[in-house]
Amino acid sequence: MAEKLMLPDYKQLHLASICHEAEIKNSQICGCFDCLSIFEPQRISEWIDELSNAEGISGRTAVCPICGTDSVLPDSSIEVPLDQALLEGMHQVWCQVT
Repeated sequence: MAEKLMLPDYKQLHLASICHEAEIKNSQICGCFDCLSIFEPQRISEWIDELSNAEGISGRTAVCPICGTDSVLPDSSIEVPLDQALLEGMHQVWCQVT
C-alpha cells in the first residue's frame, strides 16, 4: 500500500515567517509566499521590528526584497523542502482574498 502523503501544516509553517532573523542568517535560500519568489538570504535588507506579536514572540521579521511584504520563509527553520509548491500552498492559505 502506498504511503499517504502528508500536507504541510501551513499554520505551523507560518510561525517560521515571523521573528526569524537568526534563522534567515542560517539559511541557504528563502522564499516569499506572497510573490512566490525564491532568493538568497543575503538579498534581504529590510526588517520589521516585532515588539510582541500575537504569538507572544519578539524579534525581527524579514521583508521580501522583491515584493516588500513580510511573507518570507527561511529554509533552515522548516522541515519540508522550500520549493514553488510549498510557496503556492502557503499563498493559497495566507494570501488569497476570499
